[in-house]
Amino acid sequence: MALLGLSIILSIFLSSGLLGILAAIFITLLQLKYGFNVIAMMSEGEFEAPSLPATITESNYSIVFKQFAVVVVMFIVTARVGDMFGAILGVPLAIIIVLVLPMSMIVLATEQSLRAALNPVTLVTSVYRIGWPYLLVYLYLLMMISCSATFGHLAYEFVGAGAAQIITSASGYYFALVMYSLMGYMAYQYRHRLPFGVAGLEFTDTPEESGEDPRIHVLLQQGDYARAMDLLASGWKNHAQPSAMIEKYVKIARFAGAWEHVRGCLTSLLTGLLKAERTQSIPPLLRDMFAAQPEFEVGDTTLALRLADTVRERGDSKLAVRLLKNQHKLTSDTKLQRESIGKLADILDVDLQRPDIAAKYRALRERIPEKPAPNDDGLSLAD
Repeated sequence: MALLGLSIILSIFLSSGLLGILAAIFITLLQLKYGFNVIAMMSEGEFEAPSLPATITESNYSIVFKQFAVVVVMFIVTARVGDMFGAILGVPLAIIIVLVLPMSMIVLATEQSLRAALNPVTLVTSVYRIGWPYLLVYLYLLMMISCSATFGHLAYEFVGAGAAQIITSASGYYFALVMYSLMGYMAYQYRHRLPFGVAGLEFTDTPEESGEDPRIHVLLQQGDYARAMDLLASGWKNHAQPSAMIEKYVKIARFAGAWEHVRGCLTSLLTGLLKAERTQSIPPLLRDMFAAQPEFEVGDTTLALRLADTVRERGDSKLAVRLLKNQHKLTSDTKLQRESIGKLADILDVDLQRPDIAAKYRALRERIPEKPAPNDDGLSLAD
């Protein structure tokens, strides 16, 4: 909704001239980047809309230009084949390329790799493994494009060019977001059939080059996720494990629902993700962990504070609250108690607009002495 609102505002105030062109380019780039975030999140089972501020401030705008590159490369290949071999091969190739284009976008969103998005084996294999449902989704995408074009045509015919420009812009972005959501949900629904993403779990380097145990790949192919996770976790020493292996462990855990295994090495796992700056994996991991084990808490308050800052920066203030709300009960360090409660109150007040609850936590914070009281096992709002 925020993206639609922004597009409407810019359409109203910057509808012509150089500023209008620049605004249209900015909104298009932002809408594409937001759409790829939607696909990536939904393919991992996250059904909450991405944060618009986080999408704007994130530096990964290269994915938009990668998508343009995908289209250009596909067009050039089709044109070259048509010139060299005529319509006999050119037309079928063009049909195949148009058919696999949505799958190419899914691969690009999940893998962030131009090479993977242009890999014909990956694209054709993925479409084949999904089968008829892919074709049904493809037809629905075509229907969305048709609806958007028809809506725009009717708007220009009945309300005039000025209003139609605003209406067409907003409706176009709406239909595009519906299409992104549909592609992301299809990737999630059939994730176990796809050779990439959560279920692909393929290693890009040989075991000798990356220092991985060669048995991990075999165990994953056999579906023995527990032993593969044991081997990955056993290699984590002094938080020096490769960041790709940390993310692979997270993908396996979320795919297999192995939360007891995760809980046993959670501190080193989360510390490794923070150190490797792979923070995009942290919110979905924690959300799934809380959903599977509602009583779960991060036992290290210092780590919980860092995690709260991380998920808050990624636009999930509710998850930050969940991380912090019991931390003052889990530590006897009064400094950490005061810090966790203060941060919790700030998030409730500023982000979630709950000043009433924030005030209660601030009052609780004022009751905590500067030095730990004797025989103090922590405080609660009920004290």
